[in-house]
Amino acid sequence: MIRRDEVDMMLSAKKRSFYLGRMAREKLDLLVIGGGTTAAAIVRDASFRGMRAGLLDCGSFVPDACKYEIGSTLQDYLAWGQEGKPGIIRKAKVSREAAMEREELLRRFPHLIERLTATQLLGGSAALKASGCRWFLYRRLADSRRKQKQVSRSERGAMPPLQGLRIAAGGSRSCHTEPAYRRNEARLAMELLKSACSQGALLCNYVDVQSIIYRRGRIDGVRVADRISGEQYHIHAHQLIVAGVSPMGEHLADMDGKPYKRSPFMKSLHLVLDRKKLPIGGPLAFTTDCGMQVEAMPLTGVVYVRAVDSKAAIAPEEDKAPTDEDIRKLLLLLQHAFPDCQLSAQHVVSAWSAPLAFSYGEEGSRTARRYRGQGIRLCDSGLLAVADEAPAGVLRRAEAVVDFVSAQLQDCYGTIYPASRADYEPLGGGQGQAGAMPFPRMKQRLVKLGMTFDLVPDAVLELIARYGSDTAIMLQGMADVTEYDTTDEKLMYSELKYNVEHEMTVTLADFLLYRTGWLFFHPHRAEAALSDVTAMMGKLLQWGRDDEEWQLALLRQQLKRMGSQVQTMMKHAMQELEKEEVGNAHV
Repeated sequence: MIRRDEVDMMLSAKKRSFYLGRMAREKLDLLVIGGGTTAAAIVRDASFRGMRAGLLDCGSFVPDACKYEIGSTLQDYLAWGQEGKPGIIRKAKVSREAAMEREELLRRFPHLIERLTATQLLGGSAALKASGCRWFLYRRLADSRRKQKQVSRSERGAMPPLQGLRIAAGGSRSCHTEPAYRRNEARLAMELLKSACSQGALLCNYVDVQSIIYRRGRIDGVRVADRISGEQYHIHAHQLIVAGVSPMGEHLADMDGKPYKRSPFMKSLHLVLDRKKLPIGGPLAFTTDCGMQVEAMPLTGVVYVRAVDSKAAIAPEEDKAPTDEDIRKLLLLLQHAFPDCQLSAQHVVSAWSAPLAFSYGEEGSRTARRYRGQGIRLCDSGLLAVADEAPAGVLRRAEAVVDFVSAQLQDCYGTIYPASRADYEPLGGGQGQAGAMPFPRMKQRLVKLGMTFDLVPDAVLELIARYGSDTAIMLQGMADVTEYDTTDEKLMYSELKYNVEHEMTVTLADFLLYRTGWLFFHPHRAEAALSDVTAMMGKLLQWGRDDEEWQLALLRQQLKRMGSQVQTMMKHAMQELEKEEVGNAHV
C-alpha cells in the first residue's frame, strides 16, 4: 500500500523522479497509459478503493483534441448509431447514467461545468435518425425529466442560442432544443488527477513507453523513459490499461501485436472566432448533408467552433496544422448556415487541428455483457483498452473499468477490493464536500480577498473559472512573493508556483496551452506573457540555458498544429526572447 504522507498529497513537478522510482520499486495493481478525463477518473476510482494505482502520459495529462465538450441526450443518441450492440434499452440506460453524472459534476465543479440550452440543427441522415420511433423511445428511457422539443422553422430565430440569427432555408431539416452541459475537459482532468494523488496514486507526465514486458505470454509491465531527465525505468503492474483512443494507445497496441478492432481517426478542425461576428447566446450544433459535424459554443469574448468530418479518415500520427483552405471551407459552411454573419479569415483568433477517434468497436469483445456500452475491451494479452468517446459518463465508465479490474485481481490473486467510493469523496477546487459554502458566496469572498492585493474583480473571476476554490491558495501566496513589485507579476508568479507544485506543470506548453488555454483562445495574451512565464518557470524549476532552449523547441513543436497566424505571432515572440537571452549572456 502506498502511503499518502510519502507523496505529500501534492502533484508536484519537483517529485516526478520520486513517483517514477516508486512505480519501479513496487508492482502496481493497475497502471493507466494515457491522459484525459477517462484516464484520470480510472486512476482516481482505483486509488479510493485502496489499489496501488499509477498513471503515465507522454504529454501533459490533458486531451490534445479539444478543451471544451458539450453533453446532451440527443448527442448521446446520435453517437450511438442505430445498429450494433448493445440494444436500445441498454443504450438508454447508459445515457441516463451519463445525464445523472453531468448533474453531479455540476454540483461538484460549478466553476468548470455550466448548464445551458443547446440547439441542434440536423440535416441528412441525422435528421431522419432524430425523428423516428427509436429516438422517441430512447429519449423517454434515457432522460424523461428533461424538456426536449423540436422547434418549427418559424420559431428558430427567437431561440436564445441564436439571438435572432437567420438560418439558411436549406441549412437543416430539423431543429431541436434541450438542456446541455458545457464542461472544461482540460481542467476537469486536472481536478480528478489531484484528487487521485491525494489518495496515494503515483502519476507522471512526459514519459515515453519504450517496450512492453511480458511474463508467461501476458503483459506484466512496460519499459519507459523520462523525456525530461532521460532516465529509464521498468514498471510492473498486474493490469495495464490504455485509456482513451489516441496515437499513443495505438502505438502501444502495435507493440502488443495482438489483433483487435481498430478505431478510425478523423481530422478535427478547431476555430476561435470573434464573438461579435458570430453572436450566439448558447451552444449550437449542426450536421450537414455531407456528414460534417459542427459545434459552436460561446466563451468569454470569443466563440469556439469544432468541426469533424466523419468520412475523412487520417493516420493517427498525422497532426498537421490547418491549412488556409481548411479554414476557408469551415467559414463558408458557417456562412451558409447563418447568412447574416459576414465571416472572413480576419475574424479568426486562432485555429488548430488534432486527430480525433471514435470508440473502439466491441465486436468479439471478451468483456461481460454488463460492461457493453462502456467502451471497454480486453485483448488476449491482458491489455485493457478503454475508449474515450463512448456516450457513457466518464465517472461511470471509470467505475465499470475498475470493477472489471477488481474482479480480475480477485480471480487471479484472491485480493478483494471494496466497491467504488469515488462518488462520495470531495474533489479539490470544487464544492462537492459537505459543509462547503455555496459557489456564489465563495466567489464573493475570493473577489474581496483579491481586492486586498489590488486585483480587479475580473482577474479573480478568471482564476476562479480555472481553479475554483483553490484560487485562495494563489491569492494568499501573493503575500509571500518578494522578487517582483507589480501586482500582475506577483499574481503570475503565484499562479505558476501553484501549477508547478500542485499540477505538475513542467513545460511552457503546459501552462500556455493546457492549464490556461491562452494559446488556444487568447493567443495575444500568450505572446505578451511568454518572456515573463519563461523567466519565472526557470526560477521555479531551476532551468539552465540548455533547458530554456529545449523548452522553446518543445513549444515550437506544439505550435506546428496551430494556424499560421498564431505560429507567426509566437515565432516573433520567441525570437525576441532569444535575442534578449543572448544579450544577457554577453553582459
